[in-house]
Amino acid sequence: MKVKLYTLRRHTAETFWVLASVFIAGIFFYGYFVISTVFAMSVSENMEEMIRAARSDLSELERSYIGLSENVDMAGAMRLGLVVTKSDLTYIERGSTVTAYSESGDGF
Repeated sequence: MKVKLYTLRRHTAETFWVLASVFIAGIFFYGYFVISTVFAMSVSENMEEMIRAARSDLSELERSYIGLSENVDMAGAMRLGLVVTKSDLTYIERGSTVTAYSESGDGF
């Protein structure tokens, strides 16, 4: 009887430490997952703010580009330095493909 009681106490102590270890590990993992979730949400919110700011900047640039592109004409382009070049390069179109031909024979 004494041996059975000793074995029972030993198993009870082992079971207690196993359950205590599992409980402590569970608390550790719970804390880790809660912290990583909060961190991921924080990063997500910061990214949304950055995307919103980038879209706003892009919208302003698009608006200014459209405003500038509506006012472009050949006289204004010449005034800003556009020079029409003379080239012996001739484009030949056959069907749907486009090729280039140079009369000087140097290719493109």
